[in-house]
Amino acid sequence: MLAFLSALLFAVQPAAEAPVPCTEGTSIKTTVVEIASDPDRFLDSCVTVTGAVAGIQMFSGQEGMYLAYRFGRDGNMSEDGQRHRIGIDRQDIRDLRMTYPQQTTVTGRVDTCERRSERIRAAGGIPFLGGYCHYFGGPTVIVDRYSITEQRHERVMGEAARARLGNLAFMPQDWPSRAKTEAAVAEFLAALRAGDSARLAELHEFDDDGNEYQSRVLYDLTQSRYSVFRQVREGDTGQVAYFVLAAEDGTLFSRAEDRPSGYVCFCRTGTCTGRWPISLNDTNNAWDRPFACTHVESRDYREAPVFVTEVDGGWLAEPTETAMPWPEF
Repeated sequence: MLAFLSALLFAVQPAAEAPVPCTEGTSIKTTVVEIASDPDRFLDSCVTVTGAVAGIQMFSGQEGMYLAYRFGRDGNMSEDGQRHRIGIDRQDIRDLRMTYPQQTTVTGRVDTCERRSERIRAAGGIPFLGGYCHYFGGPTVIVDRYSITEQRHERVMGEAARARLGNLAFMPQDWPSRAKTEAAVAEFLAALRAGDSARLAELHEFDDDGNEYQSRVLYDLTQSRYSVFRQVREGDTGQVAYFVLAAEDGTLFSRAEDRPSGYVCFCRTGTCTGRWPISLNDTNNAWDRPFACTHVESRDYREAPVFVTEVDGGWLAEPTETAMPWPEF
């Protein structure tokens, strides 16, 4: 316990001598790609950089938000794609909880997650970093000042964009686990249309007591009039599309090719041809999306797959031409 408390103190304590705050006048004007490509060049320097900010991350722009989540052939994140993302360290930016990533200019000092961890170790502590460095590595900007514009970034669509920017590919008809995945989805649909919360909880591997998140998912699936799944549970479903993860060179991935696995999206309008998600981050279930999606995930410890359904929406905004209207009741 004492070691844990010590780690927390080392992780949050300020430097003995706080550096002079950065201003635009004393900073280097640069880009996300330049910082991420050569962080050593900018370490401890004041910079001013503009990009699309989503909480703890800044991306190079609309396309950068896709490229940063591309996979290499080995299944790891693409090294080239990582040049389009850096960390943003400023609590009040995180507290804004932006609905969509917005174009933002920040001024601050460059550090890296690795250096911050090493300083804590050198002081005898155990690194326990929050924010960006809790999830990622690489360069971050410790922000002194910022300005946010109203410019939003919209979802990219189409098969040409999928090949260039995406990380999802249509599941081939002869994919080894296609039939099993379709069978699992049929069970999901049957429970959804029957309003069977108990069965849906079982399919999602929710515990008996449930927590706030689990309750919210079940309510959204079975009762909410504003749910993206409303048309699906009422039987008004058009096209259905199955997806698997894909590397930037087109290599297809599956956690277990002989077991149910993949992503399935149900079209909520007449047709979703040319509108389907090209990336995992597009499969979130915002009301204005023309589709509703869920993830079929195989697990080593159980025969049946587990469904993962997001109901919180967010990420890239839906383009005006494909946005679903707000429901009228």
